[in-house]
Amino acid sequence: MATKNRSAELPTVPIQVSVKLYDSPQGEKPPQTAAYAFNANGRFLTTTALDKEGKGTLRVPAGKAAQDVRVVVGPALGEKEVKFADLSRRGAQQQFVRLSSDSKELRTNFEIPAEIWVCWIRFCFVQGTLIKRILSAGVAVDYPVCGAQVQIWEVEPFFLILSKLTDIQLQRINEYLLNPQPLPPGPPPPDPGPLALTRLGQMEVARPVSIAQTFSVDSAEHQRLRKMALMGSLTSLRQALTQVDEEFLRFIICLLFPQLVTTTLVDTVTTDRCGNFQDFIILGCYDTVNLYFTASIDFLWLSTPIYNPTPVSCYTYWNYQCGTNVTLYTDSIFAPLCAPCPPVDAPENYVLIRALGNAQLNGIYGTGTLLTGSTTFTEPDSTLHSGGWSCQGWSSTVRSAQTT
Repeated sequence: MATKNRSAELPTVPIQVSVKLYDSPQGEKPPQTAAYAFNANGRFLTTTALDKEGKGTLRVPAGKAAQDVRVVVGPALGEKEVKFADLSRRGAQQQFVRLSSDSKELRTNFEIPAEIWVCWIRFCFVQGTLIKRILSAGVAVDYPVCGAQVQIWEVEPFFLILSKLTDIQLQRINEYLLNPQPLPPGPPPPDPGPLALTRLGQMEVARPVSIAQTFSVDSAEHQRLRKMALMGSLTSLRQALTQVDEEFLRFIICLLFPQLVTTTLVDTVTTDRCGNFQDFIILGCYDTVNLYFTASIDFLWLSTPIYNPTPVSCYTYWNYQCGTNVTLYTDSIFAPLCAPCPPVDAPENYVLIRALGNAQLNGIYGTGTLLTGSTTFTEPDSTLHSGGWSCQGWSSTVRSAQTT
């Protein structure tokens, strides 16, 4: 049985919207503007485009009971279903009106300075590469992850994160500054030289790389905040946190409150044959650009994540510079790999040798002068060996080059 849309059966009340956009000192042209109506809980009701004079009429369904309606003015998104969070992130302006089926024509007037509507046209070019790095006997080969969907998330600026800190969380920061706990142990160091031969034939996969900077207890930032912690005043500590180096604050948040961040999905792009992705994204009305990336594939009609490192704050590209290339390393077994496509600048009929099996070139002994660290034998066609195996009869006419 078909269900009826109750909103379509309700009478509508017109809301006249008038908007004045002030001129930009830099001469920037205002974007196409639209008005939106949401209920008090943020549910989308209706929208209308504004004309050149900035005027338009919203026709909002109204029941007998009076309700608050949120009238929002922002950039025209051209979508049937608009999310209030998307408009709010871009600095859209809002007013509340109260209406019911007995209401007559209502009016709202907006005056928006250029500093606000300029946020509606903020764009950023983002590019990067999604790869799976496989290490074979110390030789790194980057395999592009092709055909994956990369999600680009905007992370709220750090001053908003600090404003959300409760007194309980500040007390935990205070305790850490007075009695810092050691960081979790990192990965074990690589094997020393003599043991390297035992790793021949083993395959390793590079894991996602955290970009969070670490600080020791002897750092100037730690010592400065520790003096505030000794005073025992959470108010003074909160004020001091706003004045310390932001890199140190990211370290504290990553260490103590890794989930204390809010992300908003702003775009989804697909990687190409070489694992590259790029697109222009619409930014929020913030001074800095902070981005976090995830990736997924469609596997058996399900969206399967292949790159979603956590904690988010430890893998966020804070203060991202638009146009900068980011490299994302996945270790997922579901990542679809394509053949490597590195740029090779070489003449025709040139053989570029990266390795023989799982053996590095500098572990193969022969007469080639380009094999760094190799042992020179007297015979031109001497036995090539590494890790207990050998290959006979290599021609001296084959040119080999060691690559890194």
